[in-house]
Amino acid sequence: MEKFGKFCEKYEVVLWQLCVAFWFFIEFACNQKVSSLLWDGVFWIAFAVVEFIRLKNKK
Repeated sequence: MEKFGKFCEKYEVVLWQLCVAFWFFIEFACNQKVSSLLWDGVFWIAFAVVEFIRLKNKK
């Protein structure tokens, strides 16, 4: 459990970005009239991946 806590502390920003991305995908699935929601979700996923890589390589 301690390892999981440290992981969450280190990657807290990435986890929040993924939550935002999933929220955009869910909103898009429920209301497909707004196609920009799909691209917002893709943007936040890409942003989370870049942040994860940045934190992973940080020494």
